[in-house]
Amino acid sequence: MQHAAFNEYAALYDEHFTHSITGTAQRNRVYALLAHELTNTASVLELNCGTGEDASWLAQKGFTVLATDGSQGMVMKAALKNAARRNVIVSLADLRTPAQLPPQKTDLIFSNFGGLNCLSPHELRQLAPALKQRLAKNGKAVLVVMGRGCWWEKFYFLLKRDARRKRRSSKDSVTAVIEGEPVNTWYYTPAEFAALFAPHFRIKNTSAVGLFIPPSYLEPFFARKAFLFSILAGLDRLLARGSWCANAADHFLITLEPSET
Repeated sequence: MQHAAFNEYAALYDEHFTHSITGTAQRNRVYALLAHELTNTASVLELNCGTGEDASWLAQKGFTVLATDGSQGMVMKAALKNAARRNVIVSLADLRTPAQLPPQKTDLIFSNFGGLNCLSPHELRQLAPALKQRLAKNGKAVLVVMGRGCWWEKFYFLLKRDARRKRRSSKDSVTAVIEGEPVNTWYYTPAEFAALFAPHFRIKNTSAVGLFIPPSYLEPFFARKAFLFSILAGLDRLLARGSWCANAADHFLITLEPSET
């Protein structure tokens, strides 16, 4: 099962990504974009909460957070990280069974860093109505997804003459290996992703996350080049705006609003 990989990876995730320079920069980029969507928000349902880093940030801002994940290892890590926060509840919920999600209404549904890429197109279509049912009036979903067109990945693996430069182009699942366990991954363009949530949701906006900030697997190179990395992070803040470049980034942030139907 895919969750077995993340159970094992939970102990290493913060070290490998959360506290890395690439992970920190991409997360800060997400927070800057997310801040514009938090008006009139009191409660957040988080999907694929991982180790609870985003739940901590949201809780510190004063929001009530229901943080969910399908991995028992991640849930345990997130609960431990947020044990002192009364406004964070962490629970196990497999998105392949949407009924496992907390039933209460929420103002914002949030998912960060490609957790939804572990769901097939069919599974996303099944999830969409369940998410709409859990949104309060005027609620929205803010989701961070790995796109198809990441230029960093194409360029890097082209230089290495590595076939992985084409992996995001596949419409079929791509198998990644995490802690020795296979994990099926699907990549989506913003338009493809939004279409899977129709007719329950419509796009409000999309933005790039990691257009100039490199993917985390380039961390060993950029960790030794702090000045160059700071320039790239600045370019993300200044130039990676609007939907035009969203699919060319490592991730895209898409904001969906419930449709009238």
